[in-house]
Amino acid sequence: MNDTYEGPDRSSVLKGVQDSRLVSGPEDLPDGPLSDFYHYWVGKMADSGLPSRHEIDAAELPYLLRHLMLVDVVQTEDRRRFRFRLMGEQHIAVAGRNMTGEMMDEALESDAAQVEASYNLVAEARTPHYWRHRFLTGGGSDLTYERALFPLADDGGTVDTIVSVLIHTVPPSQLPDVSY
Repeated sequence: MNDTYEGPDRSSVLKGVQDSRLVSGPEDLPDGPLSDFYHYWVGKMADSGLPSRHEIDAAELPYLLRHLMLVDVVQTEDRRRFRFRLMGEQHIAVAGRNMTGEMMDEALESDAAQVEASYNLVAEARTPHYWRHRFLTGGGSDLTYERALFPLADDGGTVDTIVSVLIHTVPPSQLPDVSY
């Protein structure tokens, strides 16, 4: 699926999804943090289904913490929404600010539909999703990043949290300066 952002010109826009797909195994992910978390996630799976958020232990992942974001899946009467629970520094650098506690559709504004579509797919398919994205910042930097989403379910089946693991494919020195 290749999509191009076609909304109004903004100070920060999604420039285009270069690759977007469900993940069936580690071979579908680049080596490094994305595949490392995939192996960790699979290792936490039980016979009962998906791992829960409580099974993800930060002490076991210190080298990945800056790459991680936790997003709560909130089911309303008419639709599924997503709340940023915790954002690692790599996610904050791409977003340009810390959105912890905010609802995705409100925080991302016109970019929300494209981003939420991948989160909805993960919640429905109950399997990881990968994408490679180009992102244009307000300062004119053209950034590329790769991200994988991993479903978590306290009951083993209904996805209630999604872990996002993100890596930049540009040197950190080229990332925009972000205040925490």
